[in-house]
Amino acid sequence: MQRDATDATLNNLKRASLGWLGRREFSRHGMQVRILRRFPDAEPANVESVLAWLEEQNYLNDGRFGAMLIRYRVGRGQGPMRVRQALQAEKLASDLIEQLLAEADIDWFAQAIETHQRRFANKLAADAKEKARQLRFLQYRGFTAEQCYGALEAHRHELQGD
Repeated sequence: MQRDATDATLNNLKRASLGWLGRREFSRHGMQVRILRRFPDAEPANVESVLAWLEEQNYLNDGRFGAMLIRYRVGRGQGPMRVRQALQAEKLASDLIEQLLAEADIDWFAQAIETHQRRFANKLAADAKEKARQLRFLQYRGFTAEQCYGALEAHRHELQGD
């Protein structure tokens, strides 16, 4: 559907942005992309004005969005590297990312153990092939090598009753 240039007025940009924010959180970058996708003919000054207004009203807050994204990703069983990558993809400032991760105060070793337990509840890594498969699973989820090996070791201790 083609829109004419008058459709990208400041009020229409604000109205659309508030509608999107009523459904879910956005980062500043995510909202900018969404606005430009919906209103490709929008004036850059108007887009910047709407983004500034949304931030001023605290409708758009990168810190709040980042905290929500961390909770969501951790809930899905993802590790620190995948979470950091998701925050970087949203174009959050690196100092804000570090601050959010520190404030989240997540025990990544416990997170790795829990993620491993959910996937491999009663399956002990009996041979090298199975151990490699389980390690790849955890690494893909974004855990460090140390966290992956720690999760496998904790799982082995639990199943063997050590």
